[in-house]
Amino acid sequence: METKRCGSVYKLKSVGDEVCHAATTSRKEPWAVVHACLGHIPFKRYEQLLTTADGVPRVADAPIDHVYAGCCMGKMREGNFSRSPEKTVKSAGVLDLIHSDIMGPKQTKAPGGCTYAVMFIDDFSRHVTVYFMKKKAEVLEKLKMFKADMENATGRKIKRIRSGNGGEYTGRLFKEYLSKQGIRHEKTVPYTPQQNGLAERTNRSLVEMAPCMLYSEPIDKKWWVEAINTSAWIINRIPNTVTVKTPYEIVYQKKPQLKNLKVFGALGYGHIPDEKRRKLDAKAFKCRVLGYEDGVKGYRVLDVATGQVKIVRTVKFMETTSTGDFMTEVDSDDKDDDEDVATPHAIAPSRGQTQTLTFFNDEVVPPQRLQSFLHLLTP
Repeated sequence: METKRCGSVYKLKSVGDEVCHAATTSRKEPWAVVHACLGHIPFKRYEQLLTTADGVPRVADAPIDHVYAGCCMGKMREGNFSRSPEKTVKSAGVLDLIHSDIMGPKQTKAPGGCTYAVMFIDDFSRHVTVYFMKKKAEVLEKLKMFKADMENATGRKIKRIRSGNGGEYTGRLFKEYLSKQGIRHEKTVPYTPQQNGLAERTNRSLVEMAPCMLYSEPIDKKWWVEAINTSAWIINRIPNTVTVKTPYEIVYQKKPQLKNLKVFGALGYGHIPDEKRRKLDAKAFKCRVLGYEDGVKGYRVLDVATGQVKIVRTVKFMETTSTGDFMTEVDSDDKDDDEDVATPHAIAPSRGQTQTLTFFNDEVVPPQRLQSFLHLLTP
């Protein structure tokens, strides 16, 4: 280093600074070293850094797809999923693939004590069947019902079932049943419900539709079971973005009959048969619509006075228009003879002891998925 005095000031002149700078920039390091020095930034960011900073160390080798432990531990992210997996049909026919998911527990117990619902969705048709449960352990029982009902209706066999990884789907009895029936079980990876996207989307559709029904009419939220059941009934009878035909038509090979649709919760008056009243008694009772009874030509209605669920054939409904209320009379005999009566899960006898009830002047076997609510139905 040389110095020269100019008055009271010394001027310093360094020797070889260009040489040192050249040595610094010409030295190259392995990418793994540079990568670690720069806080594990990606190579693309490193390339940008070359033009925005001085003295950036050069790399001796091109980066390759090495897996760095530090990056994995600090920056590991979940892999991307298809934006709309539920819009892709992954099966060749009805019952080839069944998606299943559980809804609940609901904070409000249904009148029968149920707080859970289990769904079985056919991948090919998007047909959804819902059963209600008091506890998750009942999933296997509901699967057996679903299998018997749908296989009898379609003449086809369930080949695969896709579900979550919860204990209700991975228990010993569940595994043994699937193995015995020759059904392959496809489970999602823990904490990745996206792999069962169709079931998740159907769950959301039901959860969104049911509250709309409950809150559009003065129906207590404890009747969420009826709202969910009616939502599934509707979803099976309307088009979707995947199938050209409705799920109902794909499964049952006929178009659904919707000429007697009624607003959920609509006020009406159900006819009381002569056998159930005296001469001077009222000939009708005030009720609200809760949905449609599978396997029976009638409506599910809530008796406003008693809080009981009844199945009636002849009802006069009050529907509101801009001009006020008016009455429409509906006789369930007007419904298509084949509509819903052929729905298998509604007419199959219950497992174990079969309980036959008489609803007014018709003798029917109640749907299996509503067995928990037998005590609510008027004998």
